[in-house]
Amino acid sequence: MSTELIHGGEKVSAGLVFQIKSVLSQCCEDKEDFSIWCISRFSSLSLTTSFWKTQTGQCRSTGDMVAIKILKNCDHNGQIVKNELRLLQVLREGDTKDSHIVHFLEAFSHSVWTYLVFELLQQNLFDFQKQNNFSPLPVRHIRTITAQVLVALVKLKELSIIHADLKPENIMLVDHARYPFRIKLVDFGSAILLPEVCHVQEPYIQTRFYRAPEILLGLPFCEKVDIWSLGCVMAELHLGWPLYPGNDEYDQVCYICSTLGLPRGELLCAAQKTRSFFQLVNVCPMPDPDQEELAKRCDLYRMVELLKRMLTWDSRERITPSAALHHPFISMQEVKASFEATRYYQLSQEDLRASCKDSSLAKVFLGTEKGAFIPWSVFLGLKWSCRGSPRTRHFVTCSQIANCGHSWVVLVYGVASTSFTHPQPHHLH
Repeated sequence: MSTELIHGGEKVSAGLVFQIKSVLSQCCEDKEDFSIWCISRFSSLSLTTSFWKTQTGQCRSTGDMVAIKILKNCDHNGQIVKNELRLLQVLREGDTKDSHIVHFLEAFSHSVWTYLVFELLQQNLFDFQKQNNFSPLPVRHIRTITAQVLVALVKLKELSIIHADLKPENIMLVDHARYPFRIKLVDFGSAILLPEVCHVQEPYIQTRFYRAPEILLGLPFCEKVDIWSLGCVMAELHLGWPLYPGNDEYDQVCYICSTLGLPRGELLCAAQKTRSFFQLVNVCPMPDPDQEELAKRCDLYRMVELLKRMLTWDSRERITPSAALHHPFISMQEVKASFEATRYYQLSQEDLRASCKDSSLAKVFLGTEKGAFIPWSVFLGLKWSCRGSPRTRHFVTCSQIANCGHSWVVLVYGVASTSFTHPQPHHLH
């Protein structure tokens, strides 16, 4: 075993180790309790930044191995070190023993260096995934990890702490052989106290792949940025690669838009950095459809709904004739309920009466059939466009007309297909 300590990329003599022991003993109630034997670079915590790195050490009185985070106290980094020490003290006073948060033991300083001593953990999730060739983790293991991180986040919220850098590298396995997928949350170097959030100007927090939209866009933020990061971690464990691997913040926003769509208008209006990612496109305002037009749309939607019930792969799921007769499209129950005064409804009723006079079919149109009612406010402002020619027969899948609020494609055999979509107020560059 080596007794050398690495400072700033250079190995130093054992004499400095004894100096460190002296400084540390002054900080402890039992001055002989701790002496640090620097053994080797801690491979599973080998992440090195411009001002900190991690080593392993041993407590002489107990024989316990510990992890020593070494930080450089220079320029703005000195404030970062003070902030981390302050947060660690809050954690230690907050009784986090059973909260899946790393146990902080001691802190001491020497020259321009500060040493933070923690319990020794085994391996972070990134290294674990790398060791396993980034193979997707089974869902049951992802649940085990997620539940523990959530327990940690609940505790942090109780203590009014935002971790602000949740990622696979900061979730560590405790002892995978003895306790499979038991983890603890580590690294509070970027953590923020919730009451101080309002004083943070243009925060540059969270690793980019796991950075929440409110940070990217410049919106007010809270502890829920950690939930966003956890969601990204869960997806990454399942996929074997990051969900949003943006090369820069603009790329990051593009990735998020590709899965979640564009942010709502009110978010973009409130965000400070909207113009860094979006441009406003002038769209001619559309007049609200009148009642006649709404009645037609309502009827059209119900027809599409009946078509979907008729056109199924599995015949067992296909609607029966008797059930189809009582469908809202045939009974016109919803059109009557919402648009009885319209000319469209009156004409439709006349057509039906003429076709079914003196037949049992007339019983269907009493308006008593119970169908699902969808508020027609969702169709206000829809943009209509016709495409194709009257002689063109189009084929579309029912999945294209499955969900309200997205692009709708209506299939009408023998005539042009009609589509109507929500107008898009904003577009990516």
